[in-house]
Amino acid sequence: MTSFSNEEGVNAVTLSIDEFGAIIQLVYQGFEFSDDRLSEIGLSFPVVSAMRGFAREARRLVGGGATRVLVVVDREMAEGAPPIFDVMEESGTLAIHISKSFGIFWLRLIDLALGGSSRRELLLRTGYEHGDLARAANLLMAIPELR
Repeated sequence: MTSFSNEEGVNAVTLSIDEFGAIIQLVYQGFEFSDDRLSEIGLSFPVVSAMRGFAREARRLVGGGATRVLVVVDREMAEGAPPIFDVMEESGTLAIHISKSFGIFWLRLIDLALGGSSRRELLLRTGYEHGDLARAANLLMAIPELR
């Protein structure tokens, strides 16, 4: 169900609800690390707070009946701008527009969660096998604008 788009000014990936759920679980796992550890990878308290708000809102909107999630890294968005959520009810798609800087911070948190947690810990805390989490994260990491 995953698909990629690389239009003029926009890079995007469409994820299934399960793929996106795995990514959000990795975000929550990333929050388990100490503030010092998060700071080491460039995630300040305001960035982590923004990520928490993002994860809560995304989870709430996905729970509202979306069937897929479109993540768009928009070159036109101001750096540091908060994500913009757009629920397209007719297609069952939740579109999330993010700035490149937000996407990079998101990937850093996901990478920390994957690399800093044991496979068993990830399974117990997220409910997903390490391989499923890594595959979902790789889909997000494949967005050209975030490389």
